[in-house]
Amino acid sequence: MAMHEDWNRFLDETVPPALRNDVPGENEIGLEAARTGGFICDLSTYALVSVLGPDAETFLQGQLSNDVTSLATSRAQLASYNTPKGRMLACVMLWRTQNGYRVQFSESIAAPFIKRLSMFVMRSKVKITDVSAQTVRFGLGGPNAEECLRAAGLACPASDYDVIRTPDDDGPDESLVIKLPGSRYELVYAQAQAAIRDWRRLAASA
Repeated sequence: MAMHEDWNRFLDETVPPALRNDVPGENEIGLEAARTGGFICDLSTYALVSVLGPDAETFLQGQLSNDVTSLATSRAQLASYNTPKGRMLACVMLWRTQNGYRVQFSESIAAPFIKRLSMFVMRSKVKITDVSAQTVRFGLGGPNAEECLRAAGLACPASDYDVIRTPDDDGPDESLVIKLPGSRYELVYAQAQAAIRDWRRLAASA
């Protein structure tokens, strides 16, 4: 069973319909929380790709606009994916894993992005895999976002694009908290139950 099936079932059972409005600007409760408190939101509308292999760093360095070689394990970074003439095809966020990279971007361009990126692998020792359904990601934001994290007993990165990693209790996987600009955080999980546990903790104050 794909992780998102468990995750979506949890959201269906716990989040009231009034809070599941996907139309931007029409969720008044969410907007008020964004202005004055804290809110949590599902980020399944972003695709996530794993880039693994001995040549992963060299490959991404040649494909993306930012300096992949300087990316520390404690940081995430934005980059663009462009045509040879400089037209941007995608804006991505990436971070390192234990044996490669994760690249996140809008789900609406997932198929063409992955197809085009794979075209340039050629003889490089690189494996590109869509792992969107194998991870859970949700966001936390609002003026009180940092307080919500601390109240839930979760790690709180200090600076924009800092990454804090926490080993999962049940295996070798890690959970991540990524600090984004504007009092926002992204939480990334390899285990659905860990995501559900932390969502519930945060829901006490967000």
